[in-house]
This record gives sequence, structure tokens and C-alpha cells, in this order.
Amino acid sequence: MLGTGKDMPQRQHDDALQELFEIVSGLLGSVIGIDEPLMEAGLDSIGAVELRNSVAAKFGVELPATVTFDYPSVAALAQYLAARTAPPQSSWSQPQTLLAVSPMIAGQQQVRLVPLPITAAATFPR
Repeated sequence: MLGTGKDMPQRQHDDALQELFEIVSGLLGSVIGIDEPLMEAGLDSIGAVELRNSVAAKFGVELPATVTFDYPSVAALAQYLAARTAPPQSSWSQPQTLLAVSPMIAGQQQVRLVPLPITAAATFPR
């Protein structure tokens, strides 16, 4: 589900939450509360590994072995995944302008600044 503006992180969190509920309820065989600790709900160490592997495969992210201990509830894990899978946010709120200096011509001591709009960024090979 795509969103724009401020609702993007919330939508990503909600989507991650729904996906996690499906994975967790499949592993545990029952539905648990959003803030209920996974281990108290019956998840054991083998289940924690299965959960990590299932979540990593579903969301396409690499997760640490301790993810279920670091984020012990569905809510905590969903928030972590939403942050990990969110597209990077640009720090530029509006188009930027690059000022280029024109080369000096035949000994002239004049420097002219030329505004150049930036429409894309790229890295160049060395």
C-alpha cells in the first residue's frame, strides 16, 4: 500500500503489523495481543528462529538472530520493520540549485555564478 506525506510511516507500520499477525498466529496457532510478549504467548527458541526466518523472507530484510528478544511483541517488531523497510527520506524539501563557476577567459578577472537546477543525483565511477 503506497502513501504520501506524513501518513507513509503509519501505513507501513499498519501493513507490517497485519503481516506479522498472520505470521505469528500461524506459528503459535492462535491470535495474541499486539503488546503481548511473544515468549509469554508460547513462542520458544525454535519458534523465534522460525519467526525471524519467516519475517526476513516476507519483508526481504536481513534480521539479527536476537530480533525476537530485541523486539519482544508484535507491535515492537512491526515498528522496527516499518522503519527498516521505509524508503529513504530526502532531506531536501524543495528543488535545490547548484551554483557553477564559469572558467576565466583570457585573463579576465570576472567570475560569474550560473544557477543549475538539480533534478537527479548520481555517483560517478572513479
